Amino acid sequence: MVVFLLLFGPTQYLIAITIESAGDYIQNLMGMTFHTNATRDDGWQAEWTVFFWGWWLAWSPFVGMFIARVSRGRTFREFVMGVLLVPTVITVVWIGLFGGTALYHELFGAGGIVAAVDRDVATALFATIEAMGLGVAGQAVSLALVVLIATYLITSANAGTLVINTILSGGDPEPPTFHRILWGAVLGLLTAVLLLAGGLETLQAAVIMAALPFSVVIMLMIAGLLKALHRERYAARTGERAEAPREPWADLDDAGVQPVPVSDDEAHKPH
Repeated sequence: MVVFLLLFGPTQYLIAITIESAGDYIQNLMGMTFHTNATRDDGWQAEWTVFFWGWWLAWSPFVGMFIARVSRGRTFREFVMGVLLVPTVITVVWIGLFGGTALYHELFGAGGIVAAVDRDVATALFATIEAMGLGVAGQAVSLALVVLIATYLITSANAGTLVINTILSGGDPEPPTFHRILWGAVLGLLTAVLLLAGGLETLQAAVIMAALPFSVVIMLMIAGLLKALHRERYAARTGERAEAPREPWADLDDAGVQPVPVSDDEAHKPH
């Protein structure tokens, strides 16, 4: 889809807006990270920052264990590149191309993208494809996007149910298929109930409430990770594991005296 938009969309504009937006993102990253809406409350902090904070905290048990499972044997450098840097670059590219296409048609074309967002934000993507005027090809692209979105949701739910059942089965990497189907149905039903009860706002509130207590667990996990990394730094050579050296007081006897090391020959001499 990204390549399709780049080739059949306003190519020069898309490249320019993606590069420019990436520069703006890097330039404002630190300031926006610490932005708290202290002087005025326009709702942005609650609807975006706090919501996505809670969203990723709630997803962290599933995403963390799933990524750890597929990253076994990787180095920390490979892990950081594969989990943080590469997805960030890919996200910048696809947001630049999809968003840039919508902006181009809104600013220089017939428009209608903003109106579609006001009616239903979920239709903005398809309104963008329609604005490109591709005819039958546009309909095929919209159908492909539906398949991709469904695939994303299904694989995400599948990963979540896999992790849930792995935990409930005591760490079994291949839990029973029936249990995974059962939990998938339960999660789907719960999501549907929340959406029907109050729409997206109710779902967002539920996610944030679930994430708040788990943030304490994440803090404990961070402490455990730092402790494990502290022990790992004593590896004899890169890539090999070794036990951390014992603390200075570990060899004290009951009287608090450090035993004097002796050689094997001296230990076997008659006294």
